[in-house]
Amino acid sequence: LRIASTLFDLCVDAERAAQDFASSPWSKAAPAVSAFGAAWARLEERNRRLPRQTRAWLAHRRLGQLLEHFREALPSLELLVRPQVRPWHWRSVMRVLGATWPMEAMFQTHPTPGLEA
Repeated sequence: LRIASTLFDLCVDAERAAQDFASSPWSKAAPAVSAFGAAWARLEERNRRLPRQTRAWLAHRRLGQLLEHFREALPSLELLVRPQVRPWHWRSVMRVLGATWPMEAMFQTHPTPGLEA
């Protein structure tokens, strides 16, 4: 029961961290990405230290997928929050993703987008 509780706590912490990052304004994402990357690395370390028997559990597999998904996305996020990213970069991103955002809102105050997540 203690092992299940530990896994549950880790799942809650990872979900909360992902929600906090997703709900942050994009204009504040630049400093948050590196801090979030470090926090995410700590979550991955906690996941690795779980007993082997938990690896067969569905919750552990889903947690692993969430951790892996962000780890794969982090390098792109680190690039996109740089002040050098210009409107044409964002048009390319929107074209690839098949999504659109209001461009005027993204560059109002400085080159880093001001888009809310």
